[in-house]
Amino acid sequence: GPCSPRGGGAGVSGRAMKAVPYGSVEYWSSRYDDEERDKPGGGFEWYPGADDIVVDLLSKLGGYDDGFEALEIGSGSSELAAKLAASFAGSHVILSDFAENVVHRMRERLGGKDLEFHVVDCCRMAYRDGAFDLVVDKGTLDAVDCGDDDGARTSCLAEVRRGLSVEKGIYVLVSCREPSWRRRDFGELFEEVLVEEIRAEGTAKSCPADHFLYVLRRK
Repeated sequence: GPCSPRGGGAGVSGRAMKAVPYGSVEYWSSRYDDEERDKPGGGFEWYPGADDIVVDLLSKLGGYDDGFEALEIGSGSSELAAKLAASFAGSHVILSDFAENVVHRMRERLGGKDLEFHVVDCCRMAYRDGAFDLVVDKGTLDAVDCGDDDGARTSCLAEVRRGLSVEKGIYVLVSCREPSWRRRDFGELFEEVLVEEIRAEGTAKSCPADHFLYVLRRK
């Protein structure tokens, strides 16, 4: 993930973690342009080992025989949203990012009947309350952590909670932050359904470290 995998542990200062402007839309827009130039149509997956695990997990949880309304926040150039739509018939999945260039690019690359592509800041979303059965976040909260806005993490989590269905909404988060760190963030917003560690060993070389899969319901 963008930040220290152990929540800013020994030897990692807050200043060092924020050296890259992960909270800046200009940074990400430029990064996505560079990515497309260097590897046209290739995309990039944060925590690449997590995609299949997320799909398998949702299959095991059940309750999605008729599909789901889902939102992926901070999708970037990942194809996870497309994998979800392809794996669960009848689902409607929104791929979203605050960088307009990558949203347009992914619409051209992946555009299909079960996918929508929205330019959205995950800290300020316009979706109605309870709109989604599922919100997926693969590394986005980690990037929000590294921005200059100290209130952004709370804003993002509050917006995710607001967007989840009260009856059956779940938040699937893949993060480099350990549970002891993240539980402080979840506070009164979410309760844990499942926490699972994903080892970097055996996944793609671009995967920087061990990370964690959180399945959460709104409190």
